Amino acid sequence: LTTINVSATAVSDLTPLASVPSLLELNAVGLGLTNLPTGLSVTRAQLQDNVIEDLSPLTTWAPLERWSLTKNAIDDLSPLLTMPWMFDGSSCRLIQVDDNPLTNPGNAAVVEQICPSLGIDVFVGDDAIDCWASCDPFP
Repeated sequence: LTTINVSATAVSDLTPLASVPSLLELNAVGLGLTNLPTGLSVTRAQLQDNVIEDLSPLTTWAPLERWSLTKNAIDDLSPLLTMPWMFDGSSCRLIQVDDNPLTNPGNAAVVEQICPSLGIDVFVGDDAIDCWASCDPFP
């Protein structure tokens, strides 16, 4: 099992997916999720239209290729700076966090630190903060 789509289902807890090390892609759109589990091997995740607030559990996930966290309740992007793989020299990654509150005043500094020098695209829906690196994360 490398891909799972639980969108439009009654799933409310993704924790059991941590026991599936082969899982690379997760679609969990519009489930009302408030919390994310730790330890997923997922590198591509569609997690939009939930009520996720905290990005901290993502620090335990596999290095991202593409994460869509659009339309959640995320206020603070600083957990992105604590992800162990964030500064490993890899590039061409995309994080979408547009249509979130993002009221933490440090968010612009977070984006500035991880993009574009690291080749990580961050789309927050605010021209003052958005960052598009010079690579294409979707080969």
